[in-house]
Amino acid sequence: MIKEQGFWLAIDGVDAVGKTTQMKLVAKRVRDRGKDVVCVEEFSDSPLGEMIRLILAKNRFFSLSSDQGSPVADILTLMTDLTYRFETVINPALKAGKIVVSDRGTCSFIGYQTAHLETSQENFYLRGKVSPKDWVEKLVASSFICPNLTILFYLSEKEMVKRIVKRGGSPPLEEEKMFLRRVSEIMDELPEVLIGKVVKIDGEFPAREVTEKIVEAINLHFPP
Repeated sequence: MIKEQGFWLAIDGVDAVGKTTQMKLVAKRVRDRGKDVVCVEEFSDSPLGEMIRLILAKNRFFSLSSDQGSPVADILTLMTDLTYRFETVINPALKAGKIVVSDRGTCSFIGYQTAHLETSQENFYLRGKVSPKDWVEKLVASSFICPNLTILFYLSEKEMVKRIVKRGGSPPLEEEKMFLRRVSEIMDELPEVLIGKVVKIDGEFPAREVTEKIVEAINLHFPP
């Protein structure tokens, strides 16, 4: 499959599990095998992607407005950026037979945005017609944006908080920790039809050991 059409590996999980570090380490290992690799960061280099980064630099979680009743506009904004990355970077690379390694994928999108809807002030304006989780999953399914393989990291809450503080962030508030617990629960239950084949890895292993596990997963599912 790698030789014929390329594949998309999404490295995913909640905050501070080591996604960006592993994206770079895995990309290097795959390049050392003589493969053409494209790394895709969490947000695009478009004006929309830059706006999202500016908002996240001030707030831990993305929100267009602090007083909006429902985060549907936020979700559609993030979905637009994900779709743009897929159409302009990911899909062309796959068609060219390249290997795409991304920092996050559809797994994070569904997990975070479902949790946002569940905890919103109005609890979703389509309440009674469809559940937040069903709505977000249908949004992703209708876009046909699905990695071939998702590496899903899990991490203890204590270690996650430690890493967030170590990289300069403020300790998560209790409601933020509750939110991230819910995100983890949602991601852990997602079907492969939405996020591709899934391999779960303990993010507390040493970085080089985690890289080896990811490379093993690539070799297992997509032999060279």
